[in-house]
Amino acid sequence: MIQYLVRTGISYRRIGNALESAFRKLGLEKAWYSHRGSIRMSGKKLAGFLISEAEDIYVINVICFIRAFQPSDFFTAIWVPPEVKDKILEPLTSIEEELGTKPSDDDLKNVITASIEKSFNVKLKQGDMTREEKFGYEKQRSLAFRAVKKDTESKGSVFKKIKGIFFK
Repeated sequence: MIQYLVRTGISYRRIGNALESAFRKLGLEKAWYSHRGSIRMSGKKLAGFLISEAEDIYVINVICFIRAFQPSDFFTAIWVPPEVKDKILEPLTSIEEELGTKPSDDDLKNVITASIEKSFNVKLKQGDMTREEKFGYEKQRSLAFRAVKKDTESKGSVFKKIKGIFFK
């Protein structure tokens, strides 16, 4: 059933609607889900998300712009898959730019969690990852590590320092 939801785009629509609702609760009344994986406001991207599949595990990565952000700075330090990079390289805005204030991390986490719980009629709880979740996480981390390692070997010491921060 999950594969059907992902492949038909229904899961993107449901997550997009949940995020749209969360942003509106934060005061971003004009936020809207525009297409597969993109929340927009003022003609610019406010957030993006990607659903990845590893075996029968689905990982949802949400990129929410809380403060002003320059993607070029980010991509000189961090390697991401091209499909994620493509979702970010466009005009951006942020919660802080739109509201004039930045919500606390807890407020943002709570409003997004509540919105996803309501949209999917589930109860999310914080805790340790299951064996399958750890497998999916480690697989994604391993792929990213290999790409960062390859980049650091060709681009010099600044990338080695950055790699050391994220991959200990």
